Amino acid sequence: MRRSKPRDTSSFNKSKLAVMYIRVSSQEQEQEGYSTDAQERLLNEYTRIHGYKIIKVYEDIETAKQSGRKEFGAMVRLLKERHDVVHIIAEKTDRIYRNFKDYVTIEELDVCLHLVKEQVILSKEAPSSDKLIHGIKVVMAKHYIDNLSEETRKGMLEKARQGMYPSRAPTGYVNIVSPSTRKKIIIPDPQLGSVIAMLFVAYRSGTKSLEDLRHLAYENGLRTRSGKSIGRSQIEYILKNEFYTGCFYWLETRYKGEHEALVSPTLFNEVQEQLRCRGQHRSHVQTRDHCYRGLLLCGNCGRMMTGEEQKGHIYYHCTGRSGSGCREPYAREDAIDEAYARALQRLRFDDDVCAWIKTALKQSKEDEKRYRQQHLERLRQESMKLQNRLDKVYDDKLDGIITTEEYQRRANQYRKDIDQATAQIDAHLKADQAYAELGVKILELAQTVGTTYLNQTSEQKRKMATLVFSNSIWKGRELEPSYRKPFDFIAVTAEKTKGLSVQKQVKNAGCPNWLPG
Repeated sequence: MRRSKPRDTSSFNKSKLAVMYIRVSSQEQEQEGYSTDAQERLLNEYTRIHGYKIIKVYEDIETAKQSGRKEFGAMVRLLKERHDVVHIIAEKTDRIYRNFKDYVTIEELDVCLHLVKEQVILSKEAPSSDKLIHGIKVVMAKHYIDNLSEETRKGMLEKARQGMYPSRAPTGYVNIVSPSTRKKIIIPDPQLGSVIAMLFVAYRSGTKSLEDLRHLAYENGLRTRSGKSIGRSQIEYILKNEFYTGCFYWLETRYKGEHEALVSPTLFNEVQEQLRCRGQHRSHVQTRDHCYRGLLLCGNCGRMMTGEEQKGHIYYHCTGRSGSGCREPYAREDAIDEAYARALQRLRFDDDVCAWIKTALKQSKEDEKRYRQQHLERLRQESMKLQNRLDKVYDDKLDGIITTEEYQRRANQYRKDIDQATAQIDAHLKADQAYAELGVKILELAQTVGTTYLNQTSEQKRKMATLVFSNSIWKGRELEPSYRKPFDFIAVTAEKTKGLSVQKQVKNAGCPNWLPG
């Protein structure tokens, strides 16, 4: 649903109608009641002091790594329908959104966003410096999530190196917890393991087709979750999966697994030969990836620009040039290089203003540090609480209060919860927490990239152009750059602050009192 007309920005100062948004990052936080209570107390105090009327409170209990949160979506729909509600009250940046899609969604609503803990009010009338720092914080929040994901990937890679497949086992195996070592292991499925081996033997004979194997699998109990016969593509996937020989691939690297093999390497290789003979393989066509392929749009017709090599030089032309009548001239890649270099030079601040912004970013580091310490302490307390419960349930078993079966069930759950809490603690300790340093690096990159761009390799130029720009336009031998966030803020702010003193810039930015005391 789209608004029928733009929101009247003067209503920001007139209307006191607002919505409150609260988000907790995990089910465990909600069960403990820590995060929601703290957010709600802070936001209620803020609205009481400033006289805002909350018409609805939205609360999501899930991660924001991916967009599509139920209550967040409901809030957006209400704000699109009601023009008289112009304020969103939230705790801080990583509570309202932690991905770029949500960031763009809020920005397009033309609302006034109050980030209470960060003491920031953002709207289209807000100073460009506030928008710049806010945009960089969004980048830093995304960077933090990426670092947590990276630590998870490192842990999974280490498991693979030790021969333990770090994901769900394929059909024919089951993931269990070893009763002796309490570690997760993979064993053959008692019912389906022999069926998988039978499929390999049947196909090696040369008398069975993939369709025959579908029926054979169904007759022996290998079916979909709904009880139907599995498809030919699934049969082919099983026959090509080297996991059944005791080996596996992780991140394109082959490892010798600790799990038991269902088929021998000789049988597996003979099956692959049968598949090749029957034309089941596919060929892959490789295409050259030019520096600006997929990054430039034709300014005349809006189609993508593509590159081709002629007489030792790379030229770009509109992909619709031959069929659509578009007559945008060819452009040499070195001319496009120079245009991108000029666009990157627009990101450079005056040195004094750049130093002021760096100082502001570093001051915000203390808030993030306190938040991380609180979160780690909560996780440590949760881990200790679970360990105490595990000890108590063991005493209950010894005293005969509970049965051995009940003890085993509870103990398994407590150990699983302890492992999860420990993994979260490790991830937080290992992840790069240098939010302010990341913001400073972005600014320093903006200060220097324009002058060094032409000296980079084609691959480096492509990485830089992809990082900073999105779907820029080439028209009449000129580049119309489209900057990604937060570089769009940097470009606008750099232009507005050229020649201004730091004192003048601070005065223009304003220093409102968002919170009492």
